[in-house]
Amino acid sequence: ETKSSSEANNDNNNKVDEDEEDEVDMDDLLLLSFYRSLLTITPSSLPMPISTYYSKHLLPSRPPDTTLDFKQSSYKKLGVFLLEQAGTDIIKVKPSQDGKDKVAFLSSVNKNHMALRDAKKQRRTEE
Repeated sequence: ETKSSSEANNDNNNKVDEDEEDEVDMDDLLLLSFYRSLLTITPSSLPMPISTYYSKHLLPSRPPDTTLDFKQSSYKKLGVFLLEQAGTDIIKVKPSQDGKDKVAFLSSVNKNHMALRDAKKQRRTEE
């Protein structure tokens, strides 16, 4: 069976849409993991190196059987993601002492941020 050119175009469009959906899904997964991870941080552990935050808080907070791949997200890098989140006042980040890395430390978490309140409610319903 041969497809008309419009059907072939639809197939190609569907492939593009699937790629975009994958990107959106990774962004959603990142945000979900991010909010969950912030609930695990105590004020006494701050400021915290971003590498510690990533390995001890963000990665363990993702849902089971999932992987976080920043390259598949719209952010492409952890620092870009964290800077955007800092812009929403949910976290504050600090640069390295030499200023070369803009996102070297997680310096504070706004536990009263609306997104964290929602994440707490969601976590309670899952338990």
